[in-house]
Amino acid sequence: VDQSIENMQIFKKENHEYDVFFAASHGVGTSKLRNKNNLKEKYDPRVIFMKQLKNKSSNTKFRLFGMEGIHPVWANEFNNEISDCYMGICLQREPLLKYGLSDRLAQYAGNGLMVFIQYETMYNDLLTENHEAVYFNDENDLAKKINYFRENKSEALNIASNGHKKLHKNCNERVVTKYFIDCLNNPSKR
Repeated sequence: VDQSIENMQIFKKENHEYDVFFAASHGVGTSKLRNKNNLKEKYDPRVIFMKQLKNKSSNTKFRLFGMEGIHPVWANEFNNEISDCYMGICLQREPLLKYGLSDRLAQYAGNGLMVFIQYETMYNDLLTENHEAVYFNDENDLAKKINYFRENKSEALNIASNGHKKLHKNCNERVVTKYFIDCLNNPSKR
């Protein structure tokens, strides 16, 4: 988390136009859906997952980008869009790896969204379940949890606040840079 970039505290907002944010990325830089991405979309497990989730969560207001003909968002446009939501879904490309999460975690939780993370990442070793993040197994499990937190928004905002605090304290740019410098200076302690 870079405090100069992930500087919002969305959990402090009282009103959110949408419930859940998700942004698929098929490659940085174009801000447009390319034809090849539209073709890949029908086979992308993340897109398939999100379509199934939407069908199971008809009362939820989703804000989705990078799929279904909606262009990806970057930079200030990303920040404007994410701030209209209070929950975010971290879906990883397969194969899922232990502790393998994209920078979406920093962008979502670092800006104050409550995050849903796949159990298979084992991130619950780092962010406490139902205190700093919420974990799910599949779209049925996630749909139930989204509905619960949509009806218990203050609990979602509290989890978002806790996750935000932990990431900004333990995973900020200074801590990560110090770790890399220590590794370079003393390779035996890696």
